[in-house]
Amino acid sequence: MYFIFGWNNFKVKEYTLQDMDIPDPDNAPVKIQLRQKYFHLFFIPFFGLKQYWVMVKAHKKYEIPLEYVMAIRNKNIRLRSPWYTYSGFILIALIILGFLATIPIQSYMHHRSRMKDIEMTKDMLEHPQTNDYYLIFATDNDFAMRVDSVTNTAVQFYVPLFDSASTDAFQSYGVNDLTYFDDTTKQFTHVWIKKDLINKSYGGEDSYRNFFKGVLIPELNFFTQQPVRLGRIDRKKDGIR
Repeated sequence: MYFIFGWNNFKVKEYTLQDMDIPDPDNAPVKIQLRQKYFHLFFIPFFGLKQYWVMVKAHKKYEIPLEYVMAIRNKNIRLRSPWYTYSGFILIALIILGFLATIPIQSYMHHRSRMKDIEMTKDMLEHPQTNDYYLIFATDNDFAMRVDSVTNTAVQFYVPLFDSASTDAFQSYGVNDLTYFDDTTKQFTHVWIKKDLINKSYGGEDSYRNFFKGVLIPELNFFTQQPVRLGRIDRKKDGIR
């Protein structure tokens, strides 16, 4: 990578000879300029090096004649470097500030999306439907259950029966691939679980922070004897998950 750097200068302010109280009997077309020398990187000014005076005549720059030097000094002109002398640093600062400003925005958007997911999951828990798929996490196994029937107090789930062969087969599908439930060669059983118990398996916000450790569901002891927690619910609409 090549770095293009160097120094250049620009006009800060321009004066006439009359402004500087320099005699001008011939009314010469002469200007006195204060110029700023600066360091640049990729042609973007980064900082000032020094200020100096030049004489401009016929659009050409010359050193200040000695007879002008005392007159200029007597004016005691002190001008600050223009802000754009430091354009490079300002640009870098703006980029950093812009990046930092996006952090709370992204955090807010992520939190908003997460809260929306939590509310949707809670709503589906309160109003289960047939063909809902519950993704369940346990310390020794992850698995999915399908809702087959719903009453006022309980939900009937279609749960895979795991022997060593079916466990390997299910894992080859992946816990997120619900086509496993359409495979007629696999073994399943029906399990009734009380609504309030399955609802307790969802930790909401605590699930995202890994504070929620899950609950024991005796009806699933044939599958796992560890506490389980609900990861998410997938609901099919018009045959499409």
